Amino acid sequence: MVYFFSILAGMLFSVNLFSVIFLIIDKRFALKGYSRIPEKYFFTLALMGGWVFGLLIIKSIRHKNRKKEFLVKYYFCLILSIIIFISLTYLLFEIYNI
Repeated sequence: MVYFFSILAGMLFSVNLFSVIFLIIDKRFALKGYSRIPEKYFFTLALMGGWVFGLLIIKSIRHKNRKKEFLVKYYFCLILSIIIFISLTYLLFEIYNI
């Protein structure tokens, strides 16, 4: 069981790292006027658990923090991600009777 949680922690860290990288790249693209990264990638990463570092980057580099529509969708993905994680954790504990 510890092995499972170690893998899960590594995956969550990786997804959060990708979220940070994508947000920083998108901020640079915005400043230089290049083609931007589609928002669906940020929402997908948030659903996968990448919202932890994602929120820190959004607040710290002030990227997409004034786009209310983006933030509403991002927070929705955040809440949905937490619900999914809690549900899967509950099912896992029920299956293995922990």
